[in-house]
Amino acid sequence: MIEFPINAWLATYPDKIFVWNPDGKYLGYPYVNPQTKHYVGPEKIIGRYIQEVLPSEIGAKVLSVMRVAWLGHQMQICTIQLPLEGVTHKVCIRFFPQDHIIIGLVNDYKLLNNYSLNSPH
Repeated sequence: MIEFPINAWLATYPDKIFVWNPDGKYLGYPYVNPQTKHYVGPEKIIGRYIQEVLPSEIGAKVLSVMRVAWLGHQMQICTIQLPLEGVTHKVCIRFFPQDHIIIGLVNDYKLLNNYSLNSPH
């Protein structure tokens, strides 16, 4: 297996982009790769919280890493696994805190199945 360095995620174009407030409320969904699978479509997430959209354990993990990014004022990376249409999709989320929002760049790394991702989260 080929190692995929965590720094390479910084140069990877996202499959999806989310915008949240610091409490985890979805404010926007400005981009999605049309070939990417969706756990919940964009029309169903705006105005809802991460904990309402994702399964409880996954939502708690995503929110926890997002809060670390927000409170530390620095980018954080989180990897999760989501069941989609009977297949588990591995997902990497890069959180970038901004003035009053958090931007999430999301990659479905099933698309990069030749690589392994080493992440502290």
